[in-house]
Amino acid sequence: MKVIFLDIDGVLNYINYFKKIYNIILNYNKYLKDNEYNLIKKLLEIDIDKLYLLKEICDRTNSKVVISSSWRILNFYPLIEDYLIKLSIPVIDITDYIHSKRGIEIKTYLKKHPEITNYIILNDDIFPDFDCELLFHLVHTNFYNEGINEDNVNDAIYKLNIK
Repeated sequence: MKVIFLDIDGVLNYINYFKKIYNIILNYNKYLKDNEYNLIKKLLEIDIDKLYLLKEICDRTNSKVVISSSWRILNFYPLIEDYLIKLSIPVIDITDYIHSKRGIEIKTYLKKHPEITNYIILNDDIFPDFDCELLFHLVHTNFYNEGINEDNVNDAIYKLNIK
């Protein structure tokens, strides 16, 4: 099985996208209860165009998605996961949360799941505990540029299809 360890901020969104949707998010605040607003706000923070790029990687490599983003610890994360699945993103799991230790979280997940034959890490951050192995599997996006882009898609497909 091939897996994509997915971060969300800086991959499925980026700084200029936030600037673009800022007023839309503020408008929802007027009409919704706090818990509804927080969920809608988070869902709006995902750029649908970036989801299409993620889906392209999944489709062209037959990969599944494991969420490694800090979004997985939000109270309403299950609703976010449902949203992604309804958009045909094959989310299968989340990594365990080990505070600020993304590399250890991913390595722990890999040890628990020997059926994983290849993987990538889609992330805009390089964590201090990323060793050479994890860095090899990293597809590095940029929060301050455009999040995931076509070059990242090509890199991800190449890395996932290496035998």
